[in-house]
Amino acid sequence: MKRIYLTISKMLVASLALGLVVGTSSCKKEGCTDPTANNYDSDADDDDGSCTYDPTVTTDFGELSGSNGLADLDGYSSSNSTLTLLGTEEYSFSGILYVNDGQTLVVEPGCVVKAGGEVNGLASAIVVAQGGKIMAEGTADNPIIFTSDLDDLNNDTDYGPTSAGLWGSLIILGDAPIGVDGASEAFIEGLPEDDNRNLFGGSNSSHNGGTLKYVSIRYTGAALGPGNEIQGLTLGGVGSGTSISYVEVYSSDDDGIEIFGGDVNMDHIAIAWATDDGLDLDNGWRGSVSELFIVQLGAAGDHLGEWDGAQPDGNARYTKATVSNATMMGAGDGSLAILTRDGGVVSIATSIITDVNGKAIEVEDKDEPGVDSYSKLGEASYNGNVWWCGGYTTVDADASTGVIQVTEGGAEPDAATLIAKLTSSSNSIQDPAMGWSDKQDGNLNPFSPANVSGVGAFQGGNWLSGWSGLSTLGHLSE
Repeated sequence: MKRIYLTISKMLVASLALGLVVGTSSCKKEGCTDPTANNYDSDADDDDGSCTYDPTVTTDFGELSGSNGLADLDGYSSSNSTLTLLGTEEYSFSGILYVNDGQTLVVEPGCVVKAGGEVNGLASAIVVAQGGKIMAEGTADNPIIFTSDLDDLNNDTDYGPTSAGLWGSLIILGDAPIGVDGASEAFIEGLPEDDNRNLFGGSNSSHNGGTLKYVSIRYTGAALGPGNEIQGLTLGGVGSGTSISYVEVYSSDDDGIEIFGGDVNMDHIAIAWATDDGLDLDNGWRGSVSELFIVQLGAAGDHLGEWDGAQPDGNARYTKATVSNATMMGAGDGSLAILTRDGGVVSIATSIITDVNGKAIEVEDKDEPGVDSYSKLGEASYNGNVWWCGGYTTVDADASTGVIQVTEGGAEPDAATLIAKLTSSSNSIQDPAMGWSDKQDGNLNPFSPANVSGVGAFQGGNWLSGWSGLSTLGHLSE
């Protein structure tokens, strides 16, 4: 695989210069003498300046210039609004690559895109701005990989679950509705607020930001500024016209995936080894995720799910989402697997929650009807789930044995409404836990849990096999 560094130089310039050095002669055959050109003539002795080149290989991501170190596709905005990265190549960039309004970044199956270090204090990242698109559609045999330029893909042991934070991440921003202070737009977390390309939100629920399929995103979460980390995959105001499936976030130094509002749906999603939350929801997301797999390190990370409603909690638009057919294991160094708060409503169906260090689920109760998440439990459902928590064997709010809890000081500290939902909807509380957590040595096997059928992320088989880092780096028992 050829490695292509994205700089402002062009091979065409070099070849033309070569033509000036080689003198002309009536006894020499003229033609293209550059072996890298599309029309190279091996019989030509004298370069006549006729060499042509494939622009997706010989040019860069626009011009890596500008006083702020940002990289974007402005160089293609007038005559060529689409840049294609070939599946046979490996690309490298540094800075923030913006795919601007009206531009499309196409990434072919098998392509590897590597991010360099900081530019003028900003971590390298790819930002698909409002009106831009990314079409990254790999296959199970030829996945697309976004990773650090430090990552040697021929060495399976150079980096791993604890290697997060080597670059920024992938961010997609759209103009679908959000729940932020009653505003239609807001600046996305982690990016500078002096650039309108970092805005998200609007009124277009069906916004289309492109396609991600069979994509592995690795070693993300570097700070874009002091205390300003970003997630492995960030979706802000992304609409239902966007397709996201078979996507893995492997080793993120913040959340695995964070969704800020919008209406996008996802399926076949894997989040492994995030140092903060696995799936973080904010700002009024109205979508669904199915076939979701989350695994955390045994002594790192926070919640499997941190599911917030809106800003402020009483905003008219709040998170109302569904998680189904999920397998979520481990609660990191915290004492709680799933937290629903700030007026958010998230339903959970036919899922497995296991290897929890403490409680399985908390729903925030601030005794504010219509504002806190507990008062909205009538909008949520918990159907057919298996809570395999280890030591927590009853559906109650008891500190030593119960799998659930509510925020202290609420209107219902005994969690009666939540208990009623869990005990009337075919939920199963089992003990001991499955013992999957923190297995990084090839023994991770979430595909055939004992005594469980019809639930979890892998009812149709191991869809991670062959293309994901979890599979190719040897974590799974396949």
